[in-house]
Amino acid sequence: MGAPLSPPATVRDVMPTKHHGFRPDVEGLRAVAVILVVLFHCGAWIPGGYVGVDVFFVISGFLITTQLVRELRETGRI
Repeated sequence: MGAPLSPPATVRDVMPTKHHGFRPDVEGLRAVAVILVVLFHCGAWIPGGYVGVDVFFVISGFLITTQLVRELRETGRI
């Protein structure tokens, strides 16, 4: 078979390769989202329980997409 396909140049430009490990900034945002959901369900007057869920899923999607793009870039496949 032929050589593995390389990702488009736009993927390399958008997703820098400098972050390969733990992202404390992103984990902190996920923690804030989870805390909003927990406080909302505990009955605290904090609007945003549903927003917390949405933020959590968006951040998780970002992390998963970053891992997939990195794997595609390094191995040529997912």
